[in-house]
Amino acid sequence: MEGRRRWLAKMRLAKAQGLIDKIPGGRKPGVRGRVRSADPRAARLERAAEKAIEMALKVLPIPLDKSPEQMTDAELCSLAILGSRCCLTARF
Repeated sequence: MEGRRRWLAKMRLAKAQGLIDKIPGGRKPGVRGRVRSADPRAARLERAAEKAIEMALKVLPIPLDKSPEQMTDAELCSLAILGSRCCLTARF
């Protein structure tokens, strides 16, 4: 604990002198409230799942003003994937 206090005092002095802009430490930039699993395999699977979801959301159309009878199969699937509560009709 004493070592951290000395280091922090040294960093505060360096910041006051203008040698550094920011005291290092804390969260890594770019991680916005999302902490990955400590297990590398699980973290890799999480990244792959998030990437697949992002790609699917970019590709699938999101209809806003059509009834289910007027929608194409792709539009109905996009609603199902996005978790919509609309009633889907079976057209297969």
